Amino acid sequence: MTRLQYPDAGCDKRSGPQSGVPARAVVALAAVDAQYLLCLLVFGLAVIVYTTFGGFHAVVWTDVLQGVVMVGGVLILLPLAISQIPPLQVDGTTVHGLQAATQRMAEMLPPRIGTARLAIESPPAQNIHVN
Repeated sequence: MTRLQYPDAGCDKRSGPQSGVPARAVVALAAVDAQYLLCLLVFGLAVIVYTTFGGFHAVVWTDVLQGVVMVGGVLILLPLAISQIPPLQVDGTTVHGLQAATQRMAEMLPPRIGTARLAIESPPAQNIHVN
């Protein structure tokens, strides 16, 4: 087994503890073949690009599927909800479905309990005293 020797001396001014790059890392990179480093860099960039575009692709298809489920739910539940509205007698005629619901909503009044009115009044000028 071959072991790399990391010299402590002989490092130029661009490496070492003062530069933030340890001398051993510089020596280790110098010991690796340049073609290997190029292949590693190209492969790493390819993985990043593939993952990024693949992630976008997955998000788009997830949104499409969610939209299909929501539209399907509306198409199923809307007729079911309208069919559950009881008929309404208006002027001797029976009204069904959406028309009955609209008529009931038009006759509704807001609740009297819990409503509040807010009025801001300015006090008369003679009541203001500054000490």
